[in-house]
Amino acid sequence: MKFKGYLFGCISSATYGLIPLFALPMMRKGMNIDSILCYRFTCASLVMCLMLLFRKESLKVSSKEFCLLVMLGLLFSSSSQFLFLGYNYLSVGVASTILFIYPVFVALIMFFLFKEKVSWITQVSILLAFVGVALLYQGDETGPLSLAGVGIILLSALSYALYMVVVNKSCVKEMNGTKLTFYAMMFSALFFFVKVMATEGGLQPFPDHAAMLDLLLLAIIPTAVSGITMVYAVHYVGSTATAVLGAMEPVTAVFVGVFAFSESFTFNLAAGIFLIVGAVTLIVLSDYIAAVLRKLKEVRNK
Repeated sequence: MKFKGYLFGCISSATYGLIPLFALPMMRKGMNIDSILCYRFTCASLVMCLMLLFRKESLKVSSKEFCLLVMLGLLFSSSSQFLFLGYNYLSVGVASTILFIYPVFVALIMFFLFKEKVSWITQVSILLAFVGVALLYQGDETGPLSLAGVGIILLSALSYALYMVVVNKSCVKEMNGTKLTFYAMMFSALFFFVKVMATEGGLQPFPDHAAMLDLLLLAIIPTAVSGITMVYAVHYVGSTATAVLGAMEPVTAVFVGVFAFSESFTFNLAAGIFLIVGAVTLIVLSDYIAAVLRKLKEVRNK
């Protein structure tokens, strides 16, 4: 079962890292973020609804589950909106690397809300993660990064961390992964539909057929596939382990930025990735490392 969890976690993070590959071309053609996200989540929820109907699985949920699914939809939509807004201020690689700090937020949330003990290893990891973000903020020869951009991506990371904690710590944890993701995406689509109708007067039309293809791929690969596999990964190996497997996400996004959008791969970006990925890895392995250190101590005392 753990192997399945690790596999699902890698697929989820790698596909999620492809978001900018499909989203940025649409944004550069003048499409507004709310319309893109409304189309994205509508298509994704339709795909998952068809999957559920094909499998003849019930869509029925309890009132308690319904409220939690609405919450998950709002959290997921918030994370997505902040991420897309961040692309206006930061490069793809930098934005995705800062987003990967969400496992640190998971650890902090588990400490403050669920009173889980924070070991010294986790404390060091949190420090390393924020040093990595600070290093990224220094930028390169062009100067420091946009403070607003960094703040927006951190809000995206916090929203995503809350989403993972709710999935892992509520009654929806045992729900079918496709069903859970369907409802989260459906409520995300409804959120953006209401928002775009209130602020823009309606959905923006596609500028060309290439944008329609980008939207379809955005809805299927980094949305439906990533969302479903993330839920199964959390189910099999837990939210923290799933978080560290997300290391594929910034790596994928950096490759996309460098090879698809000709972004520079700087020393600060490399160092930031190293520190943040290293910090998250330490968080996941903290229990194992602590157990090894205890055994070594016991051996020395003998």
